[in-house]
Amino acid sequence: MGGLQQYLYRYANHAAWLEDNRRTDNGTLAHIVVLNAMGARVSRQWKGYWQRAA
Repeated sequence: MGGLQQYLYRYANHAAWLEDNRRTDNGTLAHIVVLNAMGARVSRQWKGYWQRAA
């Protein structure tokens, strides 16, 4: 599986999260995202993703 197909599940998951939290104010959403990001371990799948184009 290559190209955009490998990210389809993640994209769908993100869309579902947005739909589930559509009535939550932006400040609370930002707080949730930051807390989750700071509390998560380094992802083996996303580690180095931003370096791919270099």
